[in-house]
Amino acid sequence: MTVILIIDDDSNIVELYSAFIKAEGKTSWQIKGIDQVEKAIDFIKSTPPDIIFLDNKIPPQTDFRQPLADIKATGFTGPVIIQSAATELDIFDQAEALGAAMVMDKWQVHSETLVELIEKLT
Repeated sequence: MTVILIIDDDSNIVELYSAFIKAEGKTSWQIKGIDQVEKAIDFIKSTPPDIIFLDNKIPPQTDFRQPLADIKATGFTGPVIIQSAATELDIFDQAEALGAAMVMDKWQVHSETLVELIEKLT
């Protein structure tokens, strides 16, 4: 079973990704959406996911850098994908050097490419 953690304060993203994954027939995959970094860290420690989607801005943080560092500090070694609606920002130039697998535009993904991406990275 593949466990996917989506850390995003927009519940629509969790619902959208869940619908995409189910539409591609991946009904055994577990999708967990969490809207706070602290709660996500607790989840990672208790149930390490196979892949993490991390929103760029999770309040009170202003960008992905500290949440990504917090995730990596748990010992998580799987892929972390930074997602944002504004991927052209200069801040994303640092993402891979800081340990992210990649940066993606969260509103430009569709079901087939999301499942392909998860399968490729896990």
